[in-house]
Amino acid sequence: MSKSKYLKAWQMFLVFVFVYSIYHLLRDILQDILDIHNQFTEFLHYNVDVDALPNYLKWTTFGGWRKWFTFPIEIFMLIAIPQALKKNEFSPLDKIILIIIVLTILFWISIPILT
Repeated sequence: MSKSKYLKAWQMFLVFVFVYSIYHLLRDILQDILDIHNQFTEFLHYNVDVDALPNYLKWTTFGGWRKWFTFPIEIFMLIAIPQALKKNEFSPLDKIILIIIVLTILFWISIPILT
């Protein structure tokens, strides 16, 4: 059975997300654990000024703990994406991955726009 063009596009997108998740996990380890800052770790990175956030958004930083929430998401993506790529259909795992991607993008975009 051949894959539909939509499934092929989805799987190509998953490969991009997988590579980005590897980069982001390495960057987080270097920045947050090893406190190493260089061009690799600062690429596409910004720090949110918590004091500039409206009161209704300050909770999103979780008192500085927000950076630790990305680790489980990245590790999940690194485990789930290869599993999803093995299937020839859009499975429930793909739906979970899609939900995580959408929520992450919405959260990432909303902070700088609302500040």
